Amino acid sequence: MEPIMPKPAPLPPIERLQALFECDCTRGKLIFRPRAVDEFKSSPRMSAENAAKAFNALRSGKPAGHPDGGRVRLYVDGRRYWLARVLWRMCKNEDPGDALIDHADGATGNNCELNLRKASGAQNAHNRGLSARNTSGFAGVHFEKFTGRWKAQLGNGYRNINLGRFDTPEEAHQAYLNAKSEVAGEFFPSLRPLSRPTAAPQSVEPAAQEQT
Repeated sequence: MEPIMPKPAPLPPIERLQALFECDCTRGKLIFRPRAVDEFKSSPRMSAENAAKAFNALRSGKPAGHPDGGRVRLYVDGRRYWLARVLWRMCKNEDPGDALIDHADGATGNNCELNLRKASGAQNAHNRGLSARNTSGFAGVHFEKFTGRWKAQLGNGYRNINLGRFDTPEEAHQAYLNAKSEVAGEFFPSLRPLSRPTAAPQSVEPAAQEQT
């Protein structure tokens, strides 16, 4: 069963996006275009003309977006969007709809077109490296004190697949890697670390869905 993910906000029409931004698909960046006076409203503090001048002096020709938890967000007509989704819309001329946009290399700040791909929630969750909360040193592995052995398990959507118990963490981790490679397919995180040199016999990180 696929995890239930919040539906992404519908994207603006591509004509609106093209009017607001220049799109650099190779570098994965949007550049603010100059804006006309009719894009702004006068207020007691500033006229529409001065607002347009201020915006263009500050933003025109500059990259759009701001960092947010390792990814990049931007505002379009008062609504927030992930930069990766807007880039997909403009570079592919396609609205990704309910699909997530996954970063193939795991670097969520790398929004170049070749690094972006559509994914389900489960596929996106598979493309993760070793969690900072992991205390065994090996993804998918934790030490069972009551058996004295290392247990391997793989999260897949809402399910945790039990892969068995092993004498060493390395054996358990290999079982995890074999299963993950089969289940995750192209979303196997081949460019992200799934183990670290030191290991402590504690517990594995809980299965969770997190967009990359």
